[in-house]
Amino acid sequence: MEAVLKLQHPNVIRYIAAHAGPITGPAKLSLIMEHCADNFSSTLDWTNQVSLRKKRKPFTKYQNMGLENEYFYNTYVTKEKRWELARNLQLTGRQVKIWHVLETKTSPKNCRVWLI
Repeated sequence: MEAVLKLQHPNVIRYIAAHAGPITGPAKLSLIMEHCADNFSSTLDWTNQVSLRKKRKPFTKYQNMGLENEYFYNTYVTKEKRWELARNLQLTGRQVKIWHVLETKTSPKNCRVWLI
C-alpha cells in the first residue's frame, strides 16, 4: 500500500513523464524504483517539496504605463489592440488580457476621470 502511494506522488509522476518516456511494465517500475530508492521518504515530506511554479515577474514601469494609458482610453481592449500592446510592451496577449480584466474588476466605476 505504501509503495503504491509513493508511486502516485506528483514528483514521481513528473519524473516518469519527463524521463521514462515510452517504457512500460516492469522496466518502468524498476526505473522508478532505481531513481526514487533513496528519496522515497523525502518525496512524501511536504517540507522538502520544490515548487514548480514560475517566479512572479512584475511588469516594468514602462509596461505598466503603457497598460494604464490604454486602459484610460479604452476599458475593454479589442483582440487587435491587445496583440499590438503585447508586441509593443514585450508581453503576451494573455498577460495584457488578464491585466485589463483585473484592472476593470478592481477600479471603482464612479472614480474614473473622463476627458471632455
